[in-house]
Amino acid sequence: MHIVLAGALPAPPYAQELLSHLGDKAPNLLKFLDQTPAYTVAVPPEEAKCTPLEAWLLQQAGFQPQAGQSLSAGWAAWLCETQAAHCNVKPDQPLWLAELVHFAPSRDGAALIPAQELTITDAQSQALFERSEQWFTDTPFRAQPISATHWRIEVPTEFTLSAPTPDLVRQSSINDWWAQDLNTRPWRRLVNEFQMLWFSDPINAQRQDQGLLSINSLWLFGGASRQQFNAAENSPPYTLIRSLEPYAQQQQWGDWLVELQHIEQQFTELIQNNSIQSVVLTGRDRYLWANRTFKPSLWQRWFNRSTTQWRTLWSNP
Repeated sequence: MHIVLAGALPAPPYAQELLSHLGDKAPNLLKFLDQTPAYTVAVPPEEAKCTPLEAWLLQQAGFQPQAGQSLSAGWAAWLCETQAAHCNVKPDQPLWLAELVHFAPSRDGAALIPAQELTITDAQSQALFERSEQWFTDTPFRAQPISATHWRIEVPTEFTLSAPTPDLVRQSSINDWWAQDLNTRPWRRLVNEFQMLWFSDPINAQRQDQGLLSINSLWLFGGASRQQFNAAENSPPYTLIRSLEPYAQQQQWGDWLVELQHIEQQFTELIQNNSIQSVVLTGRDRYLWANRTFKPSLWQRWFNRSTTQWRTLWSNP
């Protein structure tokens, strides 16, 4: 079994100080890391266009980008395969998804709040779609709801977009990622119409009364097909834990340590019984993978003979 701890790899300026607290808060996790070969994988946002967590999940699923594709191209197909969504497409057909999101004005332009933070119900998503479907009629795009948070989008054959995932966009400004080329102009125009249409939609008025953020835009991503995945049949299962992420994003390290202690209590027995093959710690632009089956090269063994190799990787970018 793999244990994946999203948000568990702090940026180097904070990592060294936090390391001194791990022995008290997560002694069994610390022991596992000390006894297990580890390595880090850089996930440059401008190249992968997805988060390190998404990169690891795509890697485990055996995703192979085609020439010109970023890793993020596989995220729509991954969601359809793993989230029991109704994406009835041929294996070789590119999959595009639009996530229902909130655009929030900020000093840097606008921030994206992803669907997972909006508490969207099936009824709300369906109502928005029914009132919005007509706006697709005179465009080259078509849409089909597949869940409360996502619509599958059919795009023209010649359409191309190297789009980042919503979770990556939320880490900075929408302006850093909003495509401005001629090819994507029809989609941008359509999204602008939705933003105006949804501004006064009854669903958003209802959400405002409930103290919830409005659903005021769509974020398109994907482009890869299901046949680009080739996961090993005997790949070990993984358990994904995301409860550290909010604290890491807000740099609330005291609460982060408290939550890490809760996680330690959940998995102490698994660690002590040697039921865990690896632990993956993901950060903002890289992940650290402590894996019992990792076989370092002769060069790596020569320069990293200490069992505490992960400690150096933890603190260095």
